[in-house]
Amino acid sequence: MKFETHQKQLSTVGGIALTDIIFLLLIFFLLSASFVMQPGIKVNLPEAATEADNIDQSITITLTQDRTIYVNDKPVVKSELVNYLEWLISAKPDQVVIVKADAEVSLQSAVELIDAAKTAGAEKVMIATQDK
Repeated sequence: MKFETHQKQLSTVGGIALTDIIFLLLIFFLLSASFVMQPGIKVNLPEAATEADNIDQSITITLTQDRTIYVNDKPVVKSELVNYLEWLISAKPDQVVIVKADAEVSLQSAVELIDAAKTAGAEKVMIATQDK
């Protein structure tokens, strides 16, 4: 005696597997997009109506809200600032010195950085701001 077996062919596409893959790709792109960060020191720059052009050859002095001084992203003690700037400026005297002072820092602190740059021999000193 022979029994008939009915086998249906599977005609559905693995929709669940496809949605899993799409969901995982979505999570991957969302997470990787949120980890894009700008390197550097966190400074809240004051606002200005005009903004200076980017200058390739420059020395950047950064003063953070907690009054830490960085020269080209390297921490520098205030007493050694003039000597360090003299050494940097002696390599290329026509460099522009850009002062990035946090908006919460007093004007006197920013002026002291500008004065240190001028004492070290800088001819061009600029103050960095962000666009309004």
